[in-house]
Amino acid sequence: MREAAPLLRLDVLSEARVDYKFLLSRGYPREQALKFVGDRYGLTKAERMALYRSTFTEGEVAERAKKLVPISAIRGGSLSVDGFNVLMTVKAALLGYPLILCDDGLVRDVLSLFRRVRIGPLTCVALELVLCVLSRYRPQSVAFFFDASVSRSGEFAAHVRRRLARLGLRGEAQAVRKADVATVLHGGVVASSDSVVIANSRRVVDLGGYVASLVAPERILTIGGKGKPEVP
Repeated sequence: MREAAPLLRLDVLSEARVDYKFLLSRGYPREQALKFVGDRYGLTKAERMALYRSTFTEGEVAERAKKLVPISAIRGGSLSVDGFNVLMTVKAALLGYPLILCDDGLVRDVLSLFRRVRIGPLTCVALELVLCVLSRYRPQSVAFFFDASVSRSGEFAAHVRRRLARLGLRGEAQAVRKADVATVLHGGVVASSDSVVIANSRRVVDLGGYVASLVAPERILTIGGKGKPEVP
Protein backbone atom coordinates (compact mmCIF):
# COMPACT_ATOMS: atom_id res chain seq x y z
CA MET A 1 0.00 0.00 0.00
CA ARG A 2 1.35 3.40 -0.93
CA GLU A 3 1.55 6.30 1.47
CA ALA A 4 -0.18 9.48 0.34
CA ALA A 5 2.30 12.05 1.66
CA PRO A 6 5.29 11.30 -0.63
CA LEU A 7 3.10 11.41 -3.74
CA LEU A 8 1.73 14.93 -3.32
CA ARG A 9 3.77 17.80 -1.88
CA LEU A 10 0.98 19.67 -0.12
CA ASP A 11 3.19 22.63 0.82
CA VAL A 12 4.15 23.21 -2.83
CA LEU A 13 0.59 22.59 -4.00
CA SER A 14 -0.75 25.13 -1.51
CA GLU A 15 1.46 27.83 -3.02
CA ALA A 16 0.71 26.78 -6.58
CA ARG A 17 -3.02 26.77 -5.79
CA VAL A 18 -2.94 30.49 -4.96
CA ASP A 19 -1.49 31.33 -8.37
CA TYR A 20 -3.75 28.90 -10.21
CA LYS A 21 -6.87 30.21 -8.53
CA PHE A 22 -5.83 33.78 -9.33
CA LEU A 23 -5.38 32.99 -13.02
CA LEU A 24 -8.72 31.18 -13.17
CA SER A 25 -10.45 34.15 -11.55
CA ARG A 26 -8.98 36.34 -14.30
CA GLY A 27 -10.52 34.16 -16.98
CA TYR A 28 -7.47 32.21 -18.13
CA PRO A 29 -8.28 28.77 -19.67
CA ARG A 30 -7.82 25.98 -17.12
CA GLU A 31 -5.28 24.01 -19.19
CA GLN A 32 -3.19 27.05 -20.07
CA ALA A 33 -3.14 28.27 -16.48
CA LEU A 34 -2.27 24.78 -15.24
CA LYS A 35 0.73 24.50 -17.57
CA PHE A 36 2.03 27.90 -16.52
CA VAL A 37 1.68 27.19 -12.79
CA GLY A 38 2.82 23.58 -13.09
CA ASP A 39 5.99 24.57 -14.91
CA ARG A 40 6.70 27.38 -12.48
CA TYR A 41 6.48 25.13 -9.42
CA GLY A 42 7.88 22.00 -11.04
CA LEU A 43 4.74 19.98 -10.34
CA THR A 44 4.57 16.31 -11.17
CA LYS A 45 1.81 14.88 -13.36
CA ALA A 46 -0.10 13.72 -10.27
CA GLU A 47 0.28 17.12 -8.60
CA ARG A 48 -0.96 18.92 -11.71
CA MET A 49 -4.00 16.67 -11.83
CA ALA A 50 -4.64 17.27 -8.13
CA LEU A 51 -4.55 21.01 -8.72
CA TYR A 52 -6.71 20.76 -11.84
CA ARG A 53 -9.40 18.63 -10.21
CA SER A 54 -9.53 20.47 -6.89
CA THR A 55 -9.37 24.18 -7.74
CA PHE A 56 -12.36 26.25 -8.80
CA THR A 57 -13.27 29.93 -8.95
CA GLU A 58 -15.52 31.45 -6.29
CA GLY A 59 -18.33 31.62 -8.84
CA GLU A 60 -18.02 27.92 -9.63
CA VAL A 61 -17.93 27.04 -5.94
CA ALA A 62 -21.06 29.09 -5.25
CA GLU A 63 -22.92 27.52 -8.18
CA ARG A 64 -22.04 23.97 -7.13
CA ALA A 65 -22.93 24.66 -3.51
CA LYS A 66 -26.52 25.18 -4.64
CA LYS A 67 -26.58 21.67 -6.11
CA LEU A 68 -24.70 19.67 -3.50
CA VAL A 69 -26.96 17.80 -1.07
CA PRO A 70 -26.13 15.66 1.99
CA ILE A 71 -26.23 11.87 1.82
CA SER A 72 -29.52 11.89 3.76
CA ALA A 73 -31.18 13.55 0.74
CA ILE A 74 -31.22 10.25 -1.14
CA ARG A 75 -33.67 8.70 1.33
CA GLY A 76 -36.99 7.94 -0.34
CA GLY A 77 -36.05 9.49 -3.67
CA SER A 78 -34.60 8.58 -7.05
CA LEU A 79 -30.83 8.17 -7.21
CA SER A 80 -28.74 8.04 -10.40
CA VAL A 81 -25.19 6.72 -9.98
CA ASP A 82 -22.27 7.41 -12.31
CA GLY A 83 -21.00 3.89 -11.60
CA PHE A 84 -17.28 3.77 -12.22
CA ASN A 85 -16.82 7.38 -11.13
CA VAL A 86 -18.19 6.55 -7.69
CA LEU A 87 -16.58 3.13 -7.36
CA MET A 88 -13.12 4.31 -8.43
CA THR A 89 -13.15 6.94 -5.67
CA VAL A 90 -13.93 4.25 -3.11
CA LYS A 91 -11.40 1.89 -4.68
CA ALA A 92 -8.71 4.58 -4.48
CA ALA A 93 -9.41 4.91 -0.74
CA LEU A 94 -9.14 1.14 -0.30
CA LEU A 95 -5.81 1.11 -2.16
CA GLY A 96 -4.44 3.94 -0.04
CA TYR A 97 -4.19 6.40 -2.91
CA PRO A 98 -4.54 10.09 -2.02
CA LEU A 99 -7.93 11.75 -2.25
CA ILE A 100 -8.45 15.50 -2.38
CA LEU A 101 -11.16 17.52 -0.67
CA CYS A 102 -11.81 20.02 -3.45
CA ASP A 103 -12.90 23.67 -3.40
CA ASP A 104 -16.44 22.68 -4.39
CA GLY A 105 -16.80 20.36 -1.38
CA LEU A 106 -16.47 17.07 -3.29
CA VAL A 107 -13.81 14.44 -2.73
CA ARG A 108 -11.89 13.34 -5.83
CA ASP A 109 -9.13 10.82 -6.41
CA VAL A 110 -6.06 11.62 -8.48
CA LEU A 111 -3.97 8.60 -9.32
CA SER A 112 -6.77 6.43 -10.66
CA LEU A 113 -6.98 8.86 -13.59
CA PHE A 114 -3.67 7.48 -14.79
CA ARG A 115 -4.85 3.88 -14.59
CA ARG A 116 -7.41 2.19 -16.80
CA VAL A 117 -10.61 1.14 -15.10
CA ARG A 118 -10.41 -2.57 -14.39
CA ILE A 119 -13.11 -4.66 -12.79
CA GLY A 120 -11.68 -6.96 -10.14
CA PRO A 121 -12.22 -8.18 -6.58
CA LEU A 122 -11.56 -4.73 -5.10
CA THR A 123 -14.23 -3.24 -7.37
CA CYS A 124 -16.70 -5.66 -5.83
CA VAL A 125 -15.57 -4.63 -2.35
CA ALA A 126 -16.11 -0.98 -3.26
CA LEU A 127 -19.57 -1.87 -4.57
CA GLU A 128 -20.50 -3.62 -1.32
CA LEU A 129 -19.48 -0.55 0.67
CA VAL A 130 -21.63 1.66 -1.54
CA LEU A 131 -24.55 -0.75 -1.21
CA CYS A 132 -24.19 -0.71 2.58
CA VAL A 133 -24.74 3.06 2.50
CA LEU A 134 -27.71 2.69 0.14
CA SER A 135 -29.20 0.04 2.44
CA ARG A 136 -28.97 2.48 5.30
CA TYR A 137 -30.50 5.47 3.51
CA ARG A 138 -32.95 3.51 1.33
CA PRO A 139 -33.60 5.53 -1.83
CA GLN A 140 -36.93 4.74 -3.45
CA SER A 141 -35.05 3.65 -6.57
CA VAL A 142 -31.44 3.61 -7.72
CA ALA A 143 -29.93 3.33 -11.20
CA PHE A 144 -26.28 2.48 -11.82
CA PHE A 145 -24.72 3.32 -15.19
CA PHE A 146 -21.38 1.86 -16.32
CA ASP A 147 -19.34 2.62 -19.42
CA ALA A 148 -19.76 -0.27 -21.86
CA SER A 149 -16.23 0.35 -23.18
CA VAL A 150 -14.81 -1.11 -19.95
CA SER A 151 -14.15 -4.83 -20.23
CA ARG A 152 -16.79 -7.00 -18.51
CA SER A 153 -18.96 -4.00 -17.64
CA GLY A 154 -22.06 -5.88 -18.82
CA GLU A 155 -21.29 -8.78 -16.48
CA PHE A 156 -20.64 -6.36 -13.65
CA ALA A 157 -23.95 -4.55 -14.27
CA ALA A 158 -25.71 -7.92 -14.02
CA HIS A 159 -23.89 -8.55 -10.73
CA VAL A 160 -25.07 -5.18 -9.42
CA ARG A 161 -28.66 -6.01 -10.36
CA ARG A 162 -28.44 -9.29 -8.43
CA ARG A 163 -27.00 -7.55 -5.37
CA LEU A 164 -29.71 -4.87 -5.45
CA ALA A 165 -32.39 -7.55 -5.58
CA ARG A 166 -30.76 -9.51 -2.75
CA LEU A 167 -30.70 -6.41 -0.56
CA GLY A 168 -34.29 -5.49 -1.36
CA LEU A 169 -33.28 -2.29 -3.10
CA ARG A 170 -35.44 -1.29 -6.04
CA GLY A 171 -33.18 -0.43 -8.93
CA GLU A 172 -31.35 -1.20 -12.12
CA ALA A 173 -27.83 -1.35 -13.51
CA GLN A 174 -26.83 -0.94 -17.13
CA ALA A 175 -23.71 -0.89 -19.27
CA VAL A 176 -24.21 2.04 -21.63
CA ARG A 177 -22.24 3.88 -24.29
CA LYS A 178 -21.79 7.01 -22.15
CA ALA A 179 -22.41 6.55 -18.45
CA ASP A 180 -22.10 10.26 -17.67
CA VAL A 181 -24.82 11.18 -20.17
CA ALA A 182 -27.11 8.37 -19.02
CA THR A 183 -26.65 9.42 -15.40
CA VAL A 184 -27.68 12.99 -16.13
CA LEU A 185 -30.64 12.02 -18.30
CA HIS A 186 -32.00 9.62 -15.70
CA GLY A 187 -32.38 12.53 -13.28
CA GLY A 188 -33.17 12.51 -9.59
CA VAL A 189 -30.27 13.04 -7.21
CA VAL A 190 -27.08 12.36 -9.16
CA ALA A 191 -24.07 10.66 -7.57
CA SER A 192 -20.88 11.75 -9.33
CA SER A 193 -17.83 13.97 -8.89
CA ASP A 194 -17.45 14.50 -12.63
CA SER A 195 -17.54 18.22 -13.41
CA VAL A 196 -19.52 17.78 -16.64
CA VAL A 197 -22.14 15.67 -14.86
CA ILE A 198 -22.40 18.20 -12.06
CA ALA A 199 -22.77 21.10 -14.49
CA ASN A 200 -25.73 19.38 -16.14
CA SER A 201 -27.48 18.16 -12.98
CA ARG A 202 -29.83 19.90 -10.55
CA ARG A 203 -28.95 17.96 -7.37
CA VAL A 204 -25.68 16.17 -6.68
CA VAL A 205 -24.54 13.93 -3.83
CA ASP A 206 -20.90 12.96 -3.24
CA LEU A 207 -21.61 9.27 -2.68
CA GLY A 208 -18.06 8.16 -3.47
CA GLY A 209 -16.54 10.80 -1.20
CA TYR A 210 -18.95 9.91 1.60
CA VAL A 211 -18.01 6.23 1.48
CA ALA A 212 -14.30 7.09 1.23
CA SER A 213 -14.59 9.28 4.33
CA LEU A 214 -15.96 6.28 6.23
CA VAL A 215 -13.36 3.84 4.92
CA ALA A 216 -10.16 5.89 4.99
CA PRO A 217 -10.65 9.46 6.30
CA GLU A 218 -6.89 9.80 6.79
CA ARG A 219 -6.41 9.55 3.02
CA ILE A 220 -8.46 12.65 2.31
CA LEU A 221 -6.01 15.51 1.88
CA THR A 222 -6.59 19.22 1.66
CA ILE A 223 -4.82 21.85 -0.42
CA GLY A 224 -5.13 25.17 1.33
CA GLY A 225 -7.50 25.91 4.16
CA LYS A 226 -10.52 23.61 3.77
CA GLY A 227 -11.22 21.15 6.55
CA LYS A 228 -12.04 17.46 6.32
CA PRO A 229 -15.54 16.46 5.21
CA GLU A 230 -18.00 15.76 7.98
CA VAL A 231 -19.24 12.22 8.48
CA PRO A 232 -22.72 12.10 10.07
